[in-house]
Amino acid sequence: MKKATEDYPASEDLSLRVQRNRLSSQVAAIIREQILTGQLLPGQRIVQAEWADRLGVSRMPVRDAINGLCLEGMLVQNSAGSAEVAPIDLEGLEDVFELNAITTALCARRAASRITPEEIAAAEDLNEEMGRAIGEGRLQDASELNWRFHRAVNIAARAPQLLALLRILARSTPHGSFEIIPEWPAQAYDDHKLILDALRVRDGERAASITRQHVLATAQPLLQRLAKRLSASRQPSSPLR
Repeated sequence: MKKATEDYPASEDLSLRVQRNRLSSQVAAIIREQILTGQLLPGQRIVQAEWADRLGVSRMPVRDAINGLCLEGMLVQNSAGSAEVAPIDLEGLEDVFELNAITTALCARRAASRITPEEIAAAEDLNEEMGRAIGEGRLQDASELNWRFHRAVNIAARAPQLLALLRILARSTPHGSFEIIPEWPAQAYDDHKLILDALRVRDGERAASITRQHVLATAQPLLQRLAKRLSASRQPSSPLR
């Protein structure tokens, strides 16, 4: 029989691998967000050394992030072996927003019959904390709390297939609406309270309807902003419906 050390890597090596994978995912998330919000435009080169210096990491996680984003279609490898931002399909992004809204609404409907009082209280605490962050002008913190609120409701749905789909859709959905749309943070706080009210009385259809409208409310402003930046840069893209 083989020894365990022959079948599996040493625990220290496994730890390093996990940490590197996590770091590359964080790097990919930053680059992806900048593409989806128009901070990085089609045709712009992504250079490993520059991004490693910018983020204060080694080149290895940046390389892994670039490879992953190429597989997602966010980046393309050019003939010189480096990568650049791929053309952006605005119609495709619009479809992703709609699919995300529908799937999130389905989670809310499921959650209405499955969420516990403790989970409702925890989600309410997240929303109140988000409200305080908005009032203090900490929009980045508020944005993170917004995503934690929705994650809490989605998990309460206890629907693994829907969660798996949301993880895929999240890769093509920008997360920075709080920083981009001035009026959105306060609206998000109010919408969350309505979603919680529907969950408390186990009204799945109302929870789903409010959630779908809530998610879609950010779509057009974000897409219009991106379309404007693409048009100004005269970079290739498909039209926005």
